[in-house]
Amino acid sequence: MYVIGLAFSFLSHRNLGGTRGWLLVIILFLGIFSTVEAYTGVDLPVQLGLAAASPTPPLVRGWGGIFADSPSLQANLDIIKARGYNGFRCMIYNSDLGRTPSIASIVNAVNVAKANGLWIILDHHAYTDSFDTDPHWDQVVAAVKDLYPQIIWQPQNEPAYSLPTLTTMYQNWISVSDAQAYADNVPITVNSLISAYGRPVLITETGADASGGGSWPPDTVVAGSAGYAPESLAYVSREISDLHTINTDYMLWTADDWTGTQGAGATGALNIWGQYLPLPTSSLNPPLTGSFNYQPSQVFPNTTVTFSATANNGNSPYNYSWAFGDGTTGTGQQTTHKFSTTGTYNVTLTLTDSTLAQSTTSQSIRVVQPPPPADWIGIVTQNTSLFSLALLGLIAGLTLTMLIGRKRRKNRLGPNDSP
Repeated sequence: MYVIGLAFSFLSHRNLGGTRGWLLVIILFLGIFSTVEAYTGVDLPVQLGLAAASPTPPLVRGWGGIFADSPSLQANLDIIKARGYNGFRCMIYNSDLGRTPSIASIVNAVNVAKANGLWIILDHHAYTDSFDTDPHWDQVVAAVKDLYPQIIWQPQNEPAYSLPTLTTMYQNWISVSDAQAYADNVPITVNSLISAYGRPVLITETGADASGGGSWPPDTVVAGSAGYAPESLAYVSREISDLHTINTDYMLWTADDWTGTQGAGATGALNIWGQYLPLPTSSLNPPLTGSFNYQPSQVFPNTTVTFSATANNGNSPYNYSWAFGDGTTGTGQQTTHKFSTTGTYNVTLTLTDSTLAQSTTSQSIRVVQPPPPADWIGIVTQNTSLFSLALLGLIAGLTLTMLIGRKRRKNRLGPNDSP
């Protein structure tokens, strides 16, 4: 397989210093092989019949190893979200443990992912048993493919017979500084894969399990699938920091309640060594928000008002729904409306993105009677001025008439006569 050769070209025997680096090669390949299996397209080892739901690949980071039928599903997701992750890898089958969650539990897990706003990787966690001959995979696809657009399909955990030789090799335990130096090779390999295939990389399984399928080192802190040694924790911590730097997707291994690791409880490595890792700062998308404006700013009855909406964040394409507050509705990023009568109307925009996330915003719009026409105002003004002059003239005339009348009566009576 070309991808295997590509990976070995960067992590060769010479670069890793003999057998001392095989542990980290194993950890890296767990992610790389799983990554390759999770993508669709030509020239890849596994071809999927389903395309990615999002036209722009998302930045997905989170934790895996969570069974679809886990009673601790929400407890794990609460921690995942609280730490800034935006996805989880959900096992719908595990050949190691011989566990196959029911279709109903898988449907429920997808709905839980939707309710939490998280990406979900449906992980057919198999090795030598192929998904394309397993009717369970087809049943899962049929049951959930239309439930939620934020599903990533992983029909094969690791290629058949890809790791047995590596995982049974003798491990010469390395120092913390060596582990960190080996981790710095991961971005090189990831970038080479992106360059070779022109597609993003999602490392679907990486963690601090230091056994590599074999014995545990002498300085093991906690043994088991959710355990770690100082070297393996140093490796994965540096690896995650490097992946943040190059904006690469990843899933950590392992969460959930099945690990049997001392002290792991219902959440696996999340609270064994997960709390020591650099946390993602950009995987959680800001919430979807919408806004709108309208023209003209002064609205009169039966005049056309143009409404224009803007979407922020979320995932395109967007759906725009309008309620104009008078019992009528509209659609589209830009729409027009006429209000038939005066009054105050509460106009509401409901914005929905491709993941079915919604945002609602409203504005109160006042519809008023238009002012009188300009020529009518001039006539009124002119007539009012004439009326004022006429009134003043009338008052003056009446006053003058009264004064003249009084003077004439006084002259007729004489100075000693009473009026």
